[in-house]
Amino acid sequence: MEDSIATKHVRWGAVSVLEFSVGYSACSVPGSAGPPIGLKGLPISHSVIGLAGDNAQDDSEKDAVKRTRQDMWLCPMERAKIVAEEDGLQISEITAICSDVRATLDARAISKFDHLTQHMMQSLEMNRLDDLRKLRDSYHHVNRKKIVLF
Repeated sequence: MEDSIATKHVRWGAVSVLEFSVGYSACSVPGSAGPPIGLKGLPISHSVIGLAGDNAQDDSEKDAVKRTRQDMWLCPMERAKIVAEEDGLQISEITAICSDVRATLDARAISKFDHLTQHMMQSLEMNRLDDLRKLRDSYHHVNRKKIVLF
């Protein structure tokens, strides 16, 4: 008799879509130079789309656009343009923001380097201790002549 595994399905009756404007976001730090941008403020629009059944869900999955990280990446100049247009920041303010971002990225890189250095030093210390143990053990396990003292 075969054991059949019961599968569970979850279906949603509606999809809620919130649309935000994009602008300067101090909470994010980009992986490269340039000002950080992100979702800004309250939603601009809110819509609810009802799903009629399985076919509607399958159609929505087929129509969904899959974007890679490269597709969503914005060059630093595009981000600076968005910040200037959406938030009305001057070029000097954007430059100051970019220097803060650079300092944060440098601090993260140094912190990561410090962690790797510490790990490497611990590994070297462990190797040194192992070598000392082997040396000590080899010294004690040498077959020496026993001298009997009366």
